[in-house]
Order: sequence, then structure tokens, then C-alpha cells
Amino acid sequence: MTTTPLDQFPEDVRAQLLELLKSDDMEAFKLRVEAVAKQQEASALLDQADRIDYAAKLKAAVAELEQPKEQAAQEEKRLEAALTNAIRDERDAEDRARDAAENARQAADAEKRAAKNHADAATQTEALLRARAAADVASRARATAEGATTHRRSVESQLDAARQVTVRAEERYELAAQVADNPPHVPASEWTLTLDGVRRLLMGTQLTESDRGIVSLFVRDASRKLGLDREFANAALAKREQEVEARANSMLLPKPGHPLRPANVRL
Repeated sequence: MTTTPLDQFPEDVRAQLLELLKSDDMEAFKLRVEAVAKQQEASALLDQADRIDYAAKLKAAVAELEQPKEQAAQEEKRLEAALTNAIRDERDAEDRARDAAENARQAADAEKRAAKNHADAATQTEALLRARAAADVASRARATAEGATTHRRSVESQLDAARQVTVRAEERYELAAQVADNPPHVPASEWTLTLDGVRRLLMGTQLTESDRGIVSLFVRDASRKLGLDREFANAALAKREQEVEARANSMLLPKPGHPLRPANVRL
């Protein structure tokens, strides 16, 4: 035989309890309890919706940071290849400059020997022309090598800057990804504050400055509908008038306690 908690009571008490449970008052009480539970359920659903929206925003932020990260990495690779070419071009230019310098030295030595040995005019002329031409070629080769060095240093500087950009882009991406994987406190959305903000305020829920700004719109609207705004304004005006009267009395009348000060003057 199945027993119930009511079986422990006497029969007359059980009858009264059963009558109470079937009464309208108890039915209304049960409905109110159910309403409170549904209110809490609705609040939880609003929080769940906010978490979904917030997670979507965090994922979108990660996606937006992925493209700059990839672009920075591609630019870094491009400059690495450009630096490799610049180093090769610089070395080739330096080799040509050394060859040209050696050629110019040899041509100058040949011109000096021709002059020293009193070679015929045609030989000396040819040696002189070769020495001067070789010197010009060596000068151009040296300028080309210097230009290649300048270009290589410029590419190195660009590569250093690009690497810093890549590091910063990766750091921002990783931080956003970490936040998306482990989201912080989810802020209440405007939907939640509109539908449940006032109740949360009355229940003592901590609201941010932004949250309070939205909830205050509904509170101010309610105060206007209840006429509280006029009551507060009248109270503030009365307080202001009392302060002005008190300052005027303090300047025009004897100090409190003086026998000539009227007893009915407010301080």
C-alpha cells in the first residue's frame, strides 16, 4: 500500500489539509510560485541569448583579425625574398666594383709605364685613354655597389618593420582567440535590459554604468507616469527656498540665541 506524507497526520487534520490544498487561495499561491519560476526561467533564457550573441561577436572579431595577420605574414615573406635578392645583387655589384677597381689600377700602371718608358705618342695616348676610361668605369661600378648596399639596408629596415607588424597582428589575433575560447563576463544586451532590467535592479543585481543608463530610461518614464518627478521637483524647490531663506536670515537677523532674534525664524 502506497503511503503519502499526509498519512502521518490524524484523519481530521488530513481532511483540513486536503481542503486547503484544493482551495482557491492555494491555487492562486501555486500560480504565483509558478509565475516566479517562469520569471526566473525567462531571465535565464535572456542570459543564454546574450551569451550566444556575445560569442558570435567574439568569433567575428577573431575572423576580422585573421586577414591582417595573414597579410602581415605575406608581406614579411615578400620582403624576406626581396632581401635575399638585394644581398645577391649587392655581392654581385661589389664583385664588379672590385674587378673594375683592379682594371683601373692596371690601366693606370700601364699608362705610367708608357710615360716612364717614353713610349710613342700613340701608345701613350691609348694608355692614357684606357686609364681614364677604366677610372670612369670603376667609379660607376663603385656607385652601383653603394646603391646596392643602400637598397639592401632599406629592405632590411622594411623587413624589421614588417616583422614587428606581424608580431603585433599575431598577438592581437591570439588574444582575441583566447577571449573567444574563454569569454569573460557577458554584458547584458539591450534586449535583456529592456525586458528584465528593472526587475534585476530591484533584485540588487550589479549593473554597469551603461546598463544603468538604459534602465534609467524606464525608471524615469515610470516616475513620470506616477507623478514622482513632480514630487521630487517640488521637494527640491522647497529645500532650495529654505536654504535661501536661511542664508538671508543669517545675514539680516541676529545670531541664534540673541534675545532680539524672532523665535519663529527657521535656521
